[in-house]
Amino acid sequence: MHGIMDKGKVIGMKLAGMSNRAINREHGYDRDKVAQVWDEYNLALAQMEEPKPTLKQSKTRCVQIPSMTHPNEQSVSIPSW
Repeated sequence: MHGIMDKGKVIGMKLAGMSNRAINREHGYDRDKVAQVWDEYNLALAQMEEPKPTLKQSKTRCVQIPSMTHPNEQSVSIPSW
């Protein structure tokens, strides 16, 4: 495989239902390389579909009052005013 166009072709063929072996036979791409491209595509797709935190969750994380702990003591919380 030489470039992004080849990767796009492989992904298209895999989405069409072709096996790695069929892609190898018809187009000469190495089966291991086809599997690698397909795995990279699926990983990127899974990362895009991960749920993103909502604005409310992000704000909550930003304004949480930290708690300080000392190895020899129990946790100490900062009092809220």
